[in-house]
Amino acid sequence: MRAVTKKIGATNYTFNILTFVVGMALTADAKPYLDTMASRGGTAVDGQALYADNAAGIATALDNIMSNIISRAYSFATSSISASRTADENYLYEATFEPVSTSPFWKGYLKKWSLGSDGSMYQVVWEAGNKLQSISAASRNMKTLIGGNLVNFKSSDIDTSTPVPYTNMTFAADTTSTKIVTNQTTADKVIKFIRGYATDPADGTVLNPINWKLGDVFHSSPITLGTPSPFYYDVIDKNDSFAAYRSAHPRASSDGTRMLIAGANDGQFHAFLTSTGNEFWSFIPPNLLPKLQDIYYTTASST
Repeated sequence: MRAVTKKIGATNYTFNILTFVVGMALTADAKPYLDTMASRGGTAVDGQALYADNAAGIATALDNIMSNIISRAYSFATSSISASRTADENYLYEATFEPVSTSPFWKGYLKKWSLGSDGSMYQVVWEAGNKLQSISAASRNMKTLIGGNLVNFKSSDIDTSTPVPYTNMTFAADTTSTKIVTNQTTADKVIKFIRGYATDPADGTVLNPINWKLGDVFHSSPITLGTPSPFYYDVIDKNDSFAAYRSAHPRASSDGTRMLIAGANDGQFHAFLTSTGNEFWSFIPPNLLPKLQDIYYTTASST
């Protein structure tokens, strides 16, 4: 069962099926059979299956299996955990993520696929997570809304002199819901963490040990925004108003200035250029400001 071939469209795909084997309260004579099953299933550890003699052993075996699955969840050779897909003209946008057991911040990936003539996913054009890694945390165009004002999401632009002070968090009395943490120093580190700093340049404090900027795009479907395709015909456009708009706003290029908008579990709406995959801007809704501390890395045992 390791190699299963399935035809999708006009293309044959081979899927590698892994079988995890757990033996419970077995005699020594029975174990070689399970070892063979695990070896052929591609999951043997030092040539053996996993074994348990009690409830604690079963829990350990299952934990090892889940850790193994998570470690395989994202690589450039296998598919990651797929969260959502969005089709747009001749491309497909796929959001995936990699769970991180030691942090509430999970690594997000967003791929643009070109489609084959049979409609299958043909080739990755870009991946936004890696694109974002090439941009310095300091240079990102990040905004939030405080006191009705659009401000840069930087410590230098958000402090106690802003229309809504954000350094004292008292939920019972805070009707604005825009305060972040209890002191200025921690607030500064939370801001740097959300911006994507792996370490604090001021004192070397580790802010994000996994060193990744894009959070997981989960429970959110990316959408594309931009000028309409000249080849698209809206069947419900009875008075041709959409056709008139399309004619009045032609694209300057194949991609124009189209944007892919995606909400991620890093507290941000991200806007990526569909032509390059580069982040154009990100926006943090003010009601999410007090939630940012919940994903800020503090210890290796964060959950």
